[in-house]
Amino acid sequence: MEKLVSELRTLCRPLQLAVLVVLTSAPVSCGKDWSASRTMASVRPEGPDPGEPVQPPPHSGRIPEYYVAGVEYPQDYDWIRDPQYGTVDCTMFLMKDGDRILEFGVGYEYSISPDADMARCIGDHIYTDYSTSGETVVKKDGQELFRYPGREMMAGFIVRDGTGILTLGVPREGHGWTLRKNGAVVSSSDKGYPVSHLYLDGETAVFGWKIPENDLYGQEETYCIVRDGIPEAVASGTGDDGQETVDFLQHDNVLYILYLDKSGNAYLRADGEDRDLELPEGASLHSLEGLLSDSLAVYVFGEIETAAGELRNVLWKGSRIRQVFDADVAVSACYPDGDRLGATGYLRDDRTSPVYFLDGEYASLPSGYGFIPENSADFADGHFCLILMPLETGIPPVYVIDGKVHILDINGYLLSIGCLWTESPS
Repeated sequence: MEKLVSELRTLCRPLQLAVLVVLTSAPVSCGKDWSASRTMASVRPEGPDPGEPVQPPPHSGRIPEYYVAGVEYPQDYDWIRDPQYGTVDCTMFLMKDGDRILEFGVGYEYSISPDADMARCIGDHIYTDYSTSGETVVKKDGQELFRYPGREMMAGFIVRDGTGILTLGVPREGHGWTLRKNGAVVSSSDKGYPVSHLYLDGETAVFGWKIPENDLYGQEETYCIVRDGIPEAVASGTGDDGQETVDFLQHDNVLYILYLDKSGNAYLRADGEDRDLELPEGASLHSLEGLLSDSLAVYVFGEIETAAGELRNVLWKGSRIRQVFDADVAVSACYPDGDRLGATGYLRDDRTSPVYFLDGEYASLPSGYGFIPENSADFADGHFCLILMPLETGIPPVYVIDGKVHILDINGYLLSIGCLWTESPS
């Protein structure tokens, strides 16, 4: 294991890749790949662009604390193949600034699953959910908080100070969703399914929901938004004019809808105003992943094909290009934080080689690892944190904070990572 750790440290080195940054406050910058430049201002409506941020003051008088949650197995157990089908004794733990501060047992007898999608680190606590034969059990740091009838998977989990826990559950069998507060039903539906996580817009709990088309009952595909338990239809899947809804979210009490027209052109609608996504000269839209946001702005993530035929991932801030990523990297997720940006992905010609991007620079990570789809990274209060999932038994889990690689000498994996700010000692 010591030799392997040494090799991993050697592998965690900067990538020598060209970085193409497309500025959003000026005409589109064009290097040799773009052939020409053009100004986008003439095709944008007057007024501020959707998602335009106002930069907050930096943290003052406080220090960051880093929390990492994970699962540790016996040293000789092959948890990748899991021959004992999840019944082997293992431990869930929480670290603060590299030191383990909490651990508890995992397994059937504890009503705690080791699965990464059934545990989350929120602040300095670990919250888990577990389905018995007929109930869902929610725990905090291994201690039961509440349980309720029905077997649900979590599509959203929010801890609200002073008011309790909001969960968005979907049945393990069938359709629909249920929004709960401390286990009690707030609202529910037996149709459709969530298309976004549960999130807070200010004090309002919000999530997106889709009702699929059903020709038998004459039901059209419909997208709805649920605000504090109250559903409202916001768009159809494909309108009479050929408009196709891609994604939507609420930010600062404004509803944003990302859609394609019948010609395949992309638009971002905010408060009823449509703006087309700008493209570099000669480029075409290849695909759209959807919308995301930080505390200040709304972003679009997708992929373009350049005039030279290269595929490049792009992040738009509102409808204006924020970042065009290197052609050698397939970006899987973006994490904007005001004027800073983190991202995770892989080399396009080697999907076993993970890469991360931070503030204009790329860095390679050791092969044999992957990113957890939901909790692989977090731009937490100005600090970019990410975790890597081992793809083979016998290699240690890795986490990275602001470019510094940390390797844990355990047999297991990490679940989530985050940062809290506390008042610095006087």
